[in-house]
Amino acid sequence: MTEKDIQKMLFEKQDKEYRDFQAKLIPDENGELKTDSMIGVRTPDLRSLAKALARDPGVSGFLSALPHKYFDENQLH
Repeated sequence: MTEKDIQKMLFEKQDKEYRDFQAKLIPDENGELKTDSMIGVRTPDLRSLAKALARDPGVSGFLSALPHKYFDENQLH
């Protein structure tokens, strides 16, 4: 499973209002809001996806593709 495949899965579960809320809580290194580095996937959805990916032997490509572009990918990792 590639990084693009996982990004697609994450974007299917995107909640833009939640993303905007998260951005207020986690500013970037300059103290600015960075919604472009967040997808906005809720924690229960991330946990479900993590459980499914843990059983996938092809997930090693995603795990070795560092650094991740999105905050949600880091949470999943």
